[in-house]
Amino acid sequence: MLRAEVMRRAGVIKKLPRDLCPDKRITRSIADKRSLKLWPLVGVFDECQNLFAHPKYGKQAGDDAEFIIKLGRALGVILILATQRPDKDSLPTGISGNVSIRFALKVAGQVENDMILGTSAYKNGVRATSFRPEIDAGNGYLAGATALPVVVRTAYLDDNATHAIAQRAHALRKAEGTLSGHALGEDAESTSGPSYDLLADVAAVVPPSENRVWNERIAARLAELRPEIYGGWKGENVTSALKPHGIKTTGVAGTTDDGERTTRRGIVRDDLTIAIAERDESRGAA
Repeated sequence: MLRAEVMRRAGVIKKLPRDLCPDKRITRSIADKRSLKLWPLVGVFDECQNLFAHPKYGKQAGDDAEFIIKLGRALGVILILATQRPDKDSLPTGISGNVSIRFALKVAGQVENDMILGTSAYKNGVRATSFRPEIDAGNGYLAGATALPVVVRTAYLDDNATHAIAQRAHALRKAEGTLSGHALGEDAESTSGPSYDLLADVAAVVPPSENRVWNERIAARLAELRPEIYGGWKGENVTSALKPHGIKTTGVAGTTDDGERTTRRGIVRDDLTIAIAERDESRGAA
């Protein structure tokens, strides 16, 4: 979704008049034009080694992240990746080689130090190994944000401070009307009917590797996912349910369970991801 958003933004920027966007990059004045949907977008992935080392999705995630890092900053899309040991297994070299801003808290040795801060950082005196446990908690070396690496101190939030911030954020979002369900204190068991997100459910049963899929197969998978909601659905139910979201059906070539090649009504998964992104953006703007 982030990669698709970067590509969408690149297309929008390309069409802007030269006098408004001479450098082909997003500025504050451009981001303020809400109709363009080019406001800053930040994706934070903690313990990112769990993503990039995943046996099934890791390689694609690494390719997508590298693409976003290379192009995203000029388009207002920023990735923040956190891991305790950024070796080649936890953080692909295509990512670590393109990350421009690095931050290292206390590390155990020279190897870990240079993994984060760059080759020869330790030799040049930039040593996150020198921070003392507990005493210097929150201190770290920041490289890439200034001409030379500097020691900075992060804000320490204990449980009480974190709770206070969360409560304040909750109050602001509630006042703006952007909360629903559990976040509003609603008990799922007390609602009149089951709660579900159709687009999210379809995305869950149609993997990224399956770019085109028949609606009848989506119906069968949805029925298995949530039988209390989708039980009895056919391909036409999927067609009518997705239509209000702007997802059109088209002829999709495929193979039946009996091995027969044929074409049936289906969707393109890219249309689904775009619909989800646009819906989420409109909710954020609201």
